[in-house]
This record gives sequence, structure tokens and C-alpha cells, in this order.
Amino acid sequence: MSFKGKNEPKKHFKFIFLILSSEKYPSSLNEKTQHKTWVSDLGSDSIAIFYKGGKSHNFENNYLTLEVGDSLKEIGYKTIDAFNWLVENFSFDYLVRSNSSTYINIKEMKKYLLASDTSEPFYSGRKTTYENLFNYAHGSCIILNNFAVLKILENQNSWNHKFIDDAALGKLFHSLKINLVNKEVKHVDSEILTGYIDKTYVAYRCKMELSGYPRFLDKYFI
Repeated sequence: MSFKGKNEPKKHFKFIFLILSSEKYPSSLNEKTQHKTWVSDLGSDSIAIFYKGGKSHNFENNYLTLEVGDSLKEIGYKTIDAFNWLVENFSFDYLVRSNSSTYINIKEMKKYLLASDTSEPFYSGRKTTYENLFNYAHGSCIILNNFAVLKILENQNSWNHKFIDDAALGKLFHSLKINLVNKEVKHVDSEILTGYIDKTYVAYRCKMELSGYPRFLDKYFI
């Protein structure tokens, strides 16, 4: 699947923000809020693409639909397909894979990535440990450079889809001896209701059911 004309050069973006989308509640509500908040602050060096599974391939209004199932167990297949499509259609320096319950602090994220410039695969995010076997970046915000994305695609047949996607990626990079660089992501809770929020995080996870709130409130915390 491609939208480039024949022999047309790839469009280059320094930053690509790839957001895991879904038809499931409350994803669509959260995505509307993302469009109104941090996505509107991206700038000309960046693009946000929302991707989801469906019955056919399509790219329209920055929504990428892939011919993959939309279940939790199929996120890994969907993510690999999205990476393949991105590499086919764009050139880029950095990719941030996020989801519909996350707010990206664009200013801090860009500053962090530019300070982490390297010609080696770069893999970063909130460190999570899988049964003391390997570390992985929490799926709310997986930070990669273009070299890391290419390394994933080179080794996509070694991606273990028995694991949830973020853990599967960590397991793959562990086997390739690509270490995770820890970068904390704020998991928003009731503390925010005091009126204080630390604005130095690169991202904020706003899945409010984890703090005992109904999920329709996600969008307000975003």
C-alpha cells in the first residue's frame, strides 16, 4: 500500500508520532481530544498517524487502516505492518509509538530525542520488567529512532507474537543486545486534581481506570 506517485521521492519528517487507534471505547473520544491538544502543536517537522486494523488497506486524513485484526493479541502484527508502511512511504529520524490514552509533551519529547542523537538503534521508554527476564518500554510511549525501526523490520520474523506487543519488542531487542534507555512517562492519577503537574515529562499516560475513575474521563485528563 502506498500513496506516492511513481518515482516520487519520499516525504521526510524528523518526527513521526504513530498512535495506536481502535474502534473500541473510549479510543475515538480520546483521539478527538489528542487532535485538539498535542497533535495540533506538532509543527512542520512532524506528522501524527493513527493506525488501526480493518478489512482493507487505506490511508485517509492521517488514519492508516491495515488489513489486520484489531484484537489485543494482534497489535504486534498491526504494528509491524504499520512500520513497513511508514518506511515505504516516508523517511524519518525518530518514531514515537503511542496510544489514544497518552498525551505527548511535544517540546520535551523533541528536546529529548535531539539530545539522544545516535547512529545506533535507539530504544527508549518507561522501563518495565518481564518476569526478571528482560526489560521493555511500556506501550504507552515507545521511543525509537529510524535505525531501531529498520532493525525491527530486519528481524520481524523473530517477533514473538505470544507476547503483548510492547513486551514482544523488548524481548526482540534483548535478543539483539539492544538495551532499553529508561525515560520515565508520567502515569496520571488523582495528584493532578491538586492543580500541580510536572511539565518536564515527555509523555503522560491518562488511562484513568487505573486510578479508579471511569474511562470517559480519560479525555478530560488528556
